[in-house]
Amino acid sequence: ATQAGMIASIERETACIGYPPGERYLTPVSMRYDGPRRRYLACLASGGTAVMPPGDLGPASLIETIDRHDIRHFSCVPSQAHELAAVVEPAVFEAAGIDSQRRPEELDVGEWGQLTRAWMAAR
Repeated sequence: ATQAGMIASIERETACIGYPPGERYLTPVSMRYDGPRRRYLACLASGGTAVMPPGDLGPASLIETIDRHDIRHFSCVPSQAHELAAVVEPAVFEAAGIDSQRRPEELDVGEWGQLTRAWMAAR
């Protein structure tokens, strides 16, 4: 990506997603890709904090990092989301109105949102 292209991309990211000042953002996705770089830069440009992922990207390590740094904005690829959902307590699924016996790959986008909000509220 060119410098001008990355600036335009960061402006779009900020306008579409929004990173309020003070936001704490984390993604375990490799920085080799434009998306994570753009998101980190958009967060920083908006006055937020970009938290770098731990060396171990397993679910327990990610959850510990999210809790330790009080992360409020997290993004990952579907396979990572499935791994994280597999360790979420059944009570969080129930609080989200989702059957805790459902497999992560069965959840639709709306249910992922519900599960994420319930998990954040339980923290």
